[in-house]
Amino acid sequence: MKDPSINTAAPDVQQPFVVFKVADLMLGLRVGDVSRVIQRVALRKVPEMPPVIEGFIELAEELIPVLNFSYLLGLSAVSAYDSLKERVIQEQMIIAKIGAKKIAWRCEDGTKVIQGMQSAMIELPPDHVLNSCAKWHLLCPNEKAGIVILEPELLLLHEEEVRMNELAERLSERKSLASEGSVQG
Repeated sequence: MKDPSINTAAPDVQQPFVVFKVADLMLGLRVGDVSRVIQRVALRKVPEMPPVIEGFIELAEELIPVLNFSYLLGLSAVSAYDSLKERVIQEQMIIAKIGAKKIAWRCEDGTKVIQGMQSAMIELPPDHVLNSCAKWHLLCPNEKAGIVILEPELLLLHEEEVRMNELAERLSERKSLASEGSVQG
């Protein structure tokens, strides 16, 4: 008898995943959910940010929120960098796509691309701690505990997304006012 939690809905094909570590957890995203991976970028903060957001990065005139993934998973307290308005992030950052929007987060130990078999995807149990942001667990011979495959659209609650958009607008307005002031002065 087959295990009902194993994904047998699709043919057994290889699928590429970007794999990374956050708070000692091996996590992954489907390659199609990744916009890009970057390194060494300035992180900007705005007042009244919720602890789930570390700040914003700016890429090609786009403000992208950076999630505090450890906090999101309930694995750490608020960062020691909370009082800083801007700092440089040295670790690699993944920028993931959620529809037309993007979000980012820091990765420990960099990233790598692996090939996973569809038949090696097992549905997360209902009581799994990551059920709020993932649906599948990829069994991988090279990783002892396997890899939890994140679903970007599940990462943020609606309220967090609304707040994130408000903060991005505020940061954009401040940047616009600052550039107007430097032009006039």
